[in-house]
Amino acid sequence: MKPDIIAKLAKELKEPVSSEPQVVYLMVELRKLIELNGDGANYPALKFHCDWIAHPILQGQAAQEVVRLFDHYQRVMEEGAQGEHLHTPDLSFMGKLGPTLTMTNFRNQLNTYLRSQGLDSSIPNDNEKWANFLTYYAGVIEDCPLRCVSQGLKYTDEVVLKVIDITPENSETCGAFHLTVGWRWASKTTGLSNENQQAY
Repeated sequence: MKPDIIAKLAKELKEPVSSEPQVVYLMVELRKLIELNGDGANYPALKFHCDWIAHPILQGQAAQEVVRLFDHYQRVMEEGAQGEHLHTPDLSFMGKLGPTLTMTNFRNQLNTYLRSQGLDSSIPNDNEKWANFLTYYAGVIEDCPLRCVSQGLKYTDEVVLKVIDITPENSETCGAFHLTVGWRWASKTTGLSNENQQAY
């Protein structure tokens, strides 16, 4: 079974990414391979993004970790706004939140995993190919924003990722960016909504 999946992926990765169904196929086949190899724990960001293609609501361990990072972020913002910090706040969580926001973990783990399976890793290795891939990937998820849910957190317990803009390839205003997404969450204590935008 695994050789068949690898052969299918090898064939598909030879072709330029040019459609949403192609991205869905790639991610679903990668997810199958990850499951067969028992690699999920070693590639949590990659598995998370594979799952995202098929599920608009995620409550698994990886999704809960994402929400916990935003809960930390919201806590720092609220405590800072209220002047509660008598000392420098603990920002160690930003080392994980930053790569989550920018999808760097996804990109790096996709690169590593493709290489480990002897597959073409040019998509995550080439900035233009990566932006193109993310544009189609975003097209799949934009109608079903991802909701990461976790229980028992004080500042926020749900994060939604929504596509804000996909710039046409032939647009003169495109510049270096093809895609803008927004990570959105609301404070449980103030009710105020927040957004972090990222461009690719």
